[in-house]
Amino acid sequence: MHDERVERHIHGVQETLEQTDTDYRRMLNEFSKSILTYKDDIFGLEQVFVNATTSGRLLSLQDRLTKKRDTFMENVRVSLRTFRKRFDDAMQYLRQANVKFRKSFKYEYY
Repeated sequence: MHDERVERHIHGVQETLEQTDTDYRRMLNEFSKSILTYKDDIFGLEQVFVNATTSGRLLSLQDRLTKKRDTFMENVRVSLRTFRKRFDDAMQYLRQANVKFRKSFKYEYY
């Protein structure tokens, strides 16, 4: 019985850690795709910048670039906050599970 409980606990901890690792890798993959899209958007505007002949046109393009950058950075921040929240929740769950697990043995043998 003792060995089964230990194995179940270890399995649960491993599942939680594997899910966290999967979430992290998914986030990195999304970042990679987002970065490529952002770079393509910026490079796509290069020719427009080169051909811009008025300062008004250049200012308009600068505003577009600023908006694209701000949107990109906000998406990164939101993704990081979301991951951090899920990570913190998972670690809190593991801490509580470990405390409960340890207490179950402490009270079992008294």
